Amino acid sequence: TVENVNAVAVNISTTSLAQGLGGIVGTISGTESSKFEECKVFAGRISATSNQNSALSGLAGKVESPSVFKKCAVEKSIVAAKNNSQYIGGIAGYLSETAKVSDCYVQGFQCADSTSTMYLGGLVGYVTYITEEPSTISSCYVKDANLSGKSYLGNIIGMCETEYSSYSALWHLNSTISLGQGGTLYSGNGDIKGTEESFVKGEAAWSLNTAN
Repeated sequence: TVENVNAVAVNISTTSLAQGLGGIVGTISGTESSKFEECKVFAGRISATSNQNSALSGLAGKVESPSVFKKCAVEKSIVAAKNNSQYIGGIAGYLSETAKVSDCYVQGFQCADSTSTMYLGGLVGYVTYITEEPSTISSCYVKDANLSGKSYLGNIIGMCETEYSSYSALWHLNSTISLGQGGTLYSGNGDIKGTEESFVKGEAAWSLNTAN
C-alpha cells in the first residue's frame, strides 16, 4: 500500500527502452493487490528518449496486478515519449487484472511530443484483463489535457480491451486531442463532457475547489 505520497517537480528520464515508467512507481507485477491512496504528483516530467516505449504515466507506469487507485491526482505533469510509444495515461499507463480507480483527477496533463503514440488517455492509457473480474473506473475527471498521437486516444481512457469493465461519472473538460489520419477516438461508457459551470457547482466527480 502506498499512501499520502506527494511528489513535486519529479523528473524521471531514461535513454533506454522504457517498459514501465511513472512519477511514483514504474512497474508492479504479481498476484498481490496493490493500493494507492491519496497520492499526488505535481509538475512532474516523465521522459523516454528512445523509440517504442511502453507504459508511461504521471503516477504509475505499468500495473500488472490487482490494483486500487483512490483519491489520487496528477497535476501539470508531462510525459515525453518518442515515436511508436504506447500505453500512456495521467494516473496509469497500463492496467491489467482487476483495477479499481475512483475519486481521482488529472489536470493539466500533457503528452504531445509524438504523432505516432497509441493508447493514450487523460486518466488511463490502456485497460486489459486476464481474468473475468471486472475493472471499475468511476467518479474521476480530466481537465485541460493536451494529448496527441496516432490512434486510440481518449479524454479519459485510451482503450479498454475487456467487456467486463464498468465506468461511471467520468468527467472531462477543456482537453485537446490530436489524432493521426484515420485514428480512433475512444469514448467509454460514463464519459461525460462537463462545463465550467458543472465543475464549479461540484457536479463533477470532485469539485475543482477540492482539487486546488
